[in-house]
Amino acid sequence: DGLFPAQTVWLGAWVNPQAALHIDSFLAEEAPSGKATLEDIPDLDAWVEDYVHAYGDRVTIDGVERDANSLTEAIRKNSGGFIQTKSMNGKEVAILVVNGTPLAIQNSGEPWRKITGRDLADALLIDLAMPGLYSDIADPANRDILTNANMLTFTNDLLMNVVFKDFTAEDWRSVLDDWDSIQAEFNAGTFPTDYPYYWDQADPVFLFAKAHHMKVRAQTLLCSGDCIPDSVYNGNFSKEEIKKILEFTTSVTVLRNKGKVDEWTIENEQVIADLNKVGNEKYGYWVRELGLVDATELVARTVKNLDPESKLIVVEAFLVEDQVGTQEPEFRQAFFAYLDELQKRGVPLDGVDLENGVWVYNPPRADFEKQFLEQITARGLYLSAPETIVVLTPDRLPFWYEPVLKTAEVTDPFMSQAEVFSQITQTYLDVGARAIGFGDVGDKWSWMNYSGATDANPSLFDDDARPKQAYYAVMKVLYDHLP
Repeated sequence: DGLFPAQTVWLGAWVNPQAALHIDSFLAEEAPSGKATLEDIPDLDAWVEDYVHAYGDRVTIDGVERDANSLTEAIRKNSGGFIQTKSMNGKEVAILVVNGTPLAIQNSGEPWRKITGRDLADALLIDLAMPGLYSDIADPANRDILTNANMLTFTNDLLMNVVFKDFTAEDWRSVLDDWDSIQAEFNAGTFPTDYPYYWDQADPVFLFAKAHHMKVRAQTLLCSGDCIPDSVYNGNFSKEEIKKILEFTTSVTVLRNKGKVDEWTIENEQVIADLNKVGNEKYGYWVRELGLVDATELVARTVKNLDPESKLIVVEAFLVEDQVGTQEPEFRQAFFAYLDELQKRGVPLDGVDLENGVWVYNPPRADFEKQFLEQITARGLYLSAPETIVVLTPDRLPFWYEPVLKTAEVTDPFMSQAEVFSQITQTYLDVGARAIGFGDVGDKWSWMNYSGATDANPSLFDDDARPKQAYYAVMKVLYDHLP
């Protein structure tokens, strides 16, 4: 179809693009193995071991403290006492449940296998989103965790500084000089192909999502900071030229990937950039050069014109923490004023993603969060999958407030982290959200880990890609919502 070169580098291996057409077999994981009876299946040991490991290698079941071996033995001796029957997707299934937490599933006529978040999300008809990065999906452990998701969030691989990283000042000048003919191509549903676009990171991630029948949310068309290519930032372009460049980057990205993306992020963390007037440099580039609402409107109308079937969302961070709302009410007020102005102008907008980057020593209050989320849905906007992380580091980070809880009050940070993840998931489901989501796949691949905060441990899976208490807490909430 002309989208791939003769040979495409994929995760360090050469992939024949003709073979990539057989997408259902490409990247397919091994089929579940084992016998049909739970008592005999070898994988039971691993499922129980992971569960018990998350709770410090001992759990209490019906008043009896057990390690992994004794719990596995108890299940083998009396599996009926641990099996519940549920209706999922119109079919009755058997679920292995320990302390209200699902560990394994058996569909009729199929072997027992590990249950995933995707099993529950699909049954609840909601999206469960996790980030998929080109740099990480080569790792089998990362791919195994992603089996929990039915939606893949692009984070880095479609950003301007990736797709347009090889553009020079001369390339941008060529775009501007040839603008009328380029715009005519856009209106015809095509784009100029003789520029140095870089799709080598994005294409494999799209292939991964398609192979695993995942929805895709693409971030982000209007971002700032390092997302701005130096050739644009240092180009000394006029306001009208910058508008054309933004329309160009948006149009090319959307047309190249139309039909592969369910949700386009048309704006990312620009409200807080607008408030941060001092010293923001690249961070507030679009806000400063074009204006927050005007830039968002340009991107939104461009996307809707080129890909009318897709959904459009905006993203903001830190808003679910009641301390932000109390100490900086102008932030929350500015966010809602932003939404209201977009809607007043008739700008196409469907949903809102809140990053929900929270701190275990300053957890959000459920009542505050629920009230805040309902102010979004009251505007006719749906809640897109949040990018929830719960940071454990005991030291205050620069962008968090002073702790509400003292370190001594959080006696078991991992248990407290699980409670916060559980609360946020519960709150989203309570307000009728169509999606839940997480900002990291696992601690090993966390952006905070890469940035030096190695004790942040903010996700559902640890550095060894093993599930933490937080994972099982989320699974329990989802399971509790099954009919």
